Amino acid sequence: RNVATLDDAIVRATRATGVPPLVVCHSMGGLAMRAWWRAHAASAASRVHGVITIGSPHQGTFTAQLANGDNARQMRRDSAWLRELSGAEADGRQRHFTCFYSHCDNIAMPASTGALPGADNRHIDGTPHVALAHATEVWAEIMRRVGPGAGRLRAHDPLDPFAGRERHKGEKPR
Repeated sequence: RNVATLDDAIVRATRATGVPPLVVCHSMGGLAMRAWWRAHAASAASRVHGVITIGSPHQGTFTAQLANGDNARQMRRDSAWLRELSGAEADGRQRHFTCFYSHCDNIAMPASTGALPGADNRHIDGTPHVALAHATEVWAEIMRRVGPGAGRLRAHDPLDPFAGRERHKGEKPR
């Protein structure tokens, strides 16, 4: 289900902007993105500009032992799902990932779980799980990767309520 939802979002973003999106994922979103990549391995590198994960427990997390839902079971350290996911990554896809993690993450722990072998792994000092999504280092990397003017909506895009016309002074998007 998450793979189909991600695929739909990637298709919609590409249609809206005319360029493959930079996918930014927080927590289990990073694992869901890895599952999407596995499902679309033949075309994934050309369909996304790259992937940034933030506080994603790539190697599982001890806190997942405290819950019993499907997602929690998948995120347990050394779960069969994580082993299967890692086993499908021998093709070097990790080089398309930038992973931000912190030794103060209170959800994805130990801190080493936030690193993905073969990825561009970046440690942020003293930042808890939710705050990682707001960290200056993360946003600086996102802005560096999308660059000035990247991802502008095309004039005919149905997602832009102002497509094909100018906004009046002071008019805000709906």
